[in-house]
Amino acid sequence: MHNNGGREGLAFSGAFCALKEPSTQAPDRTVMFSQGVEMSFTFYDIEGSHLIANDGEFIGQISGEFDEKSIINEFGPHGGEFNDKSISNEFCNYGGEFSDLSPYNEFSQTPPRLIKGNKVIAYVTKNEFLSPRIDPDVLLAMTKREAI
Repeated sequence: MHNNGGREGLAFSGAFCALKEPSTQAPDRTVMFSQGVEMSFTFYDIEGSHLIANDGEFIGQISGEFDEKSIINEFGPHGGEFNDKSISNEFCNYGGEFSDLSPYNEFSQTPPRLIKGNKVIAYVTKNEFLSPRIDPDVLLAMTKREAI
């Protein structure tokens, strides 16, 4: 349900990801947010940031698959599809499409936030009306592709 099937650069419920060609420097990504706001950042700009739910719960970190706190560590508490503090678990509050705390609820006004250095980078959400935002599927795909 949350898998985009490897179709990068396509629409994800209103969120678009326009990927630039990689260069010899650090990979660059341009992610278009809702309401016509466009932000450019590299994976390294968000690497190490924390995913914090609106209830204050830490629900993962943007890091490599072997980091216990990573949102892409399938065996960790924040990356597994069966863990209750994972956005990959569609049956929990943080990953289900009907929970106000989930990035997959396209109507939620209280999705998780991506925070780095006490600064909110973006909402992680399918809700097209929140800005700045990044689609959770785009975030997961970018992290899987770029994290070491």
